[in-house]
Amino acid sequence: EYESVEPLHSALAALAYRLAPRLPAGNIPAIFSLSLFYTALTGVLVFLLGLQAGYSTGAALSAALFFGVGTLAFPYARTFFRDTPAMLFLAAALLAYERALDPARPPVARRWAWAAWAVCLLAGIATKNSITLAAPLFVLLAVWRGKREEGRGKREEGEERRKKDGIRFAVVIGGVLLLLAAAQLWGGAIFQRASPAYYRETLRILLNKPH
Repeated sequence: EYESVEPLHSALAALAYRLAPRLPAGNIPAIFSLSLFYTALTGVLVFLLGLQAGYSTGAALSAALFFGVGTLAFPYARTFFRDTPAMLFLAAALLAYERALDPARPPVARRWAWAAWAVCLLAGIATKNSITLAAPLFVLLAVWRGKREEGRGKREEGEERRKKDGIRFAVVIGGVLLLLAAAQLWGGAIFQRASPAYYRETLRILLNKPH
């Protein structure tokens, strides 16, 4: 019954187990090496996020290296916890989100980025339900981006800017609500832990026992 709760981690492990005979590795080593690939791919996403934010290649590479060897990502890469794939999907959602809001990108590319954001965030929740707690942060990021752009002197007409902000918030909040609705609809299986009580208890633990 356990694999029906937050199942994506187990599903990816099962896929690695099935593919292992075709690779120069045993079944169990193939499963336990997944976290290495999850962590490495997350490092690549950190690098791409640095470039997306406008930092130099050297600065983005330094951030990725610090992430790999200077955070808990390093010890977690040797485990089989679901935190590593959840981290990967959350980083991918953040990169897709940043690209979706990038005005320099073509409209079609931005629409695809929004779709990728929703898929990655949903995959993260299907891997570890507590990823849902990160969803409201995207709204705060939208506010921060607006302040940053305004501070850099990017002037727009007041009405046009409010319209863009309204669309931005509607997309983000609508996406979060859809994810939460999906969590409740599928609560009997995939999102069994997705409930207000579960998230209240998670917040209580995080606030009372930070780690």
